[in-house]
Amino acid sequence: MTHPEAVLAEEGRAGTILDRNLAALKINNAALADDILAIDPEGDDPAFPGLKFIVRDARNGQPTMLAIYGDSEIGIHSTYDPRREADQQVSGVLEKEERNYFVVLGFGLGYAVENLATEIGSDARLLVIEPHMAAFRKTLETRDVSGLLSDKRIVVTLGPNIDNSLAAFLGRYNLADVNGVGFIELAGRSKLPSSEFYAKFLERLKGVIVTTGGNLQTLMLMAWQYQKNTMTSLGHIIDQPPVRTLFGALENKPAIIVSAGPSLSKNIDQLKELRDQVVIIAVDTTLKPLLNAGIEPHLICTGDPQEANWKHLRGAETTSAHLVAEPMTYPASIEYFKDRLFIASYGDKVMTWLEKFIPEVGHTLCWGSVATMAFDLARKMGCDPIIFMGQDLSFPGGRTYVEGTYFEDEVKMDMSVDAFEKKYSTYSLTDIYGEPVKTNRQMFAYKEWFRTEFGRTDSRVINATEGGILKENCEIMPLSEAALQLSGEKFDAIAEIHNAGSNFEGYDLEPLKRGIFENIASIQTCIECCEKGIARIREAVNSIEHMDTLPKSWALNVVKDLDDLRFKMMAEPSMGSFLETANQIGVLNFHRSYKATHGKEFSRVTFRESLDLFTDLFMSTGRTARGVLPFFIMGFNTLKERNGEGDD
Repeated sequence: MTHPEAVLAEEGRAGTILDRNLAALKINNAALADDILAIDPEGDDPAFPGLKFIVRDARNGQPTMLAIYGDSEIGIHSTYDPRREADQQVSGVLEKEERNYFVVLGFGLGYAVENLATEIGSDARLLVIEPHMAAFRKTLETRDVSGLLSDKRIVVTLGPNIDNSLAAFLGRYNLADVNGVGFIELAGRSKLPSSEFYAKFLERLKGVIVTTGGNLQTLMLMAWQYQKNTMTSLGHIIDQPPVRTLFGALENKPAIIVSAGPSLSKNIDQLKELRDQVVIIAVDTTLKPLLNAGIEPHLICTGDPQEANWKHLRGAETTSAHLVAEPMTYPASIEYFKDRLFIASYGDKVMTWLEKFIPEVGHTLCWGSVATMAFDLARKMGCDPIIFMGQDLSFPGGRTYVEGTYFEDEVKMDMSVDAFEKKYSTYSLTDIYGEPVKTNRQMFAYKEWFRTEFGRTDSRVINATEGGILKENCEIMPLSEAALQLSGEKFDAIAEIHNAGSNFEGYDLEPLKRGIFENIASIQTCIECCEKGIARIREAVNSIEHMDTLPKSWALNVVKDLDDLRFKMMAEPSMGSFLETANQIGVLNFHRSYKATHGKEFSRVTFRESLDLFTDLFMSTGRTARGVLPFFIMGFNTLKERNGEGDD
């Protein structure tokens, strides 16, 4: 990694505080560093006329920042002891130990960010929202925060653009990894002219987090299934071209993303005439409705681990469509398209681990809806413009999906909003025509994701859904009008897709084979730790049943033995990469209760509580390890077959 000192040496400049900070900033964003340097530190904030920032010494001699607005002086930090104030803020947000995502509203002089960075783990993520460029400029000349600016865990967003700030969070907010989100708000924030910006940002961010909380629970429960699916499809991962071979392969070619909203019925028939002028990217739900209309897409996106999702593809007869799939997808879906397949990654722990041994397959964002994956794929392929159909994100016309999905045709489900509302909550928003339409919190969260990502996209984005609530940061027009704006140039999208995939030459599989073998051994070690832990607990339980008085030293030694086994198990590579993820609920429950139990006064009751706690941990982890182990043995055998080796 480049260091600020190297940047300074290359530029032949001295290392003042401002120089060191700007050098750190330049490593990731040279243009921003130049913009910051151009700001007059004594002048008004560029976005808030009449607002200035000054630095004075606090009562204890530490620098503290104040905002000058009209006749008011607003403290950004304590004017007595800013470091102590930061300590209190950080200790408050860390009360819940499981949190690993943090949002700090206001950088100030960096005290809170600095303290938080020393307390959080290496896998934590910290987003700082600082709308005041002038305040940040003042900080860079006052305190050396170069370490914070070069810390990969920390992202600082500058300026009063809510979309940019939200996008910075969503870009790092991986549902599979998040354990909780903590917030720190600097003093005086509500008194600044930027208070409305902060309020709107918080409203949108917290709405998204609350909405995706249910998805997080699903991820925690299904992590085991993700691992099983990925290792089951290992043969396809190593045999089929990675999605990165598609990146840039369709530069400046128009793309149409087809989703399964009710409005798709308005214009699906128009798509057939455009097939040789665009790249048609279908979400898996729309494959059968498209085929029923005589339209075969060029690419299909999928990434759902559940068997039910496979039914969107099962029985669909295609001749040239290629599937872009994350390996957590239900294996039958991948097998069905095994000769027309690209492998993508969402950056989850399983694929991240695999990519230690093979080159990265290429990451596509997927934020709850496969339509987000389709959009990011179009963007990374270089498509321009990117046109949406069927992306209602709401329930117009009293329906939840377009006609022709397997839900309706095969399962005979009632797809009306009336039936949906008997199980789930809805509320009304205004659609693109200004009319009320029903939606739910999940759809609203997806809308917010698109809204922010559209604002970060160089390609022209057109919403030709002809309904729904997707209306920010994109052009809205009927599909017929969008079609008239295409160049009319015909091209063979399938040929270009095939040519891109043909560049794939395969992988050196020996490193992966060794990695899986070592992971199998690590899982087996975890199983042994769990078995020894359960045996030790049984011995202790049998012993205390015959004790009139419980010796404290003996009980503490038992707990120490169990802790030693726990620490040994937690240090195993397979624990961090797989078992802890697949057993998140068990591990979280242990950590939540461990501190409280061990803070109590010693007694027979608290000792039994400790034994029960360790029992749950070792039982749940052992059960998880035994369940996961066969998947990796299966993967190892797959690699042996590729080398012509027999089974052990």
